[in-house]
Amino acid sequence: PLIIDISALYQQRHSAINTLYNVEIAGETDVVLTGYINESSINTVIVNFESNDKLTNLIINSSGGFIDAAFDLSDFIETNNISVMVDQNCLSACLLLLTSSENTYVTPTSKLAFHHPEDTVNITSPDLKAELDKLNAEYYERFHRFGIDDETLQQFKSAGWTDITIGDALRLKLVRYLWEPKANKITDLEEYCENIDCFNLPAQAQIDPNISIAEIQAFAAETVNLRLPAKIDEVTTLEYVSTEQEILIYHYRIAVNISEIDKQYFVDTMNEQLIRDGCSQNDMIEIMNKGGGYRYSYTSLDEVFITEIQIDGNVCNNTLL
Repeated sequence: PLIIDISALYQQRHSAINTLYNVEIAGETDVVLTGYINESSINTVIVNFESNDKLTNLIINSSGGFIDAAFDLSDFIETNNISVMVDQNCLSACLLLLTSSENTYVTPTSKLAFHHPEDTVNITSPDLKAELDKLNAEYYERFHRFGIDDETLQQFKSAGWTDITIGDALRLKLVRYLWEPKANKITDLEEYCENIDCFNLPAQAQIDPNISIAEIQAFAAETVNLRLPAKIDEVTTLEYVSTEQEILIYHYRIAVNISEIDKQYFVDTMNEQLIRDGCSQNDMIEIMNKGGGYRYSYTSLDEVFITEIQIDGNVCNNTLL
């Protein structure tokens, strides 16, 4: 079970939903992080800031990532007085980055959401579960330290996923300013909300109808493969990503011989985890609603095929029934 638990935990760290990210410099003052928060992405962000003292702003568009990586970047933001500006999305672990800054900005259409981390992985090993429980407790403690009251945190925790309007963000003191990039305009958010209803959620962005799902998946595979193969831990490697028309396929190697793997336990655990996570991610749901899908293929160290798990719109719809 320990080997399977380690595998399940680290599969998440290089699964479809967290290997896509990009870090770049924009202008003289901005570091831009687009994509998922993990050890590699946050290290790249920090190196950029440390190498140029003129860089003072983090512009972020992220659907979340891993809370231990978010802790490290959050500490850096707080210590170095980095401004955080949300361009489009700041969900789940990203919200911690926003909370840790004294100078915070959202656009009129920014999407914010809280997601409590207990739902992200199935662990049966007592030692690993204790470590995760410790991380989860620190996650809530940090939000509390940055000013989110206990009642609100309990509501967030009970709901699991909570969309946050910019009006809510103002009330919770998560955000101070409204940023309109195209107009190059900054407005005090409290002043902005005196004249605008800030308690409506922004409309969800739509996939460009001129780009096919197969093209989107092909681009995703090309982007991910730039960073592969990626050794995740002593037992798990994401070797490469491929496509089969509208299906994005992730090829994993488990560095354990097939004789050492409880195959049924592995299949059941990964199937439950991947369906739960994939069917709750808005960006993946949008692709699946357009006919796309995601497949996860696993092979043992001794070259024996273990299983393939596919998630698509039908799977998610049947799961919700």
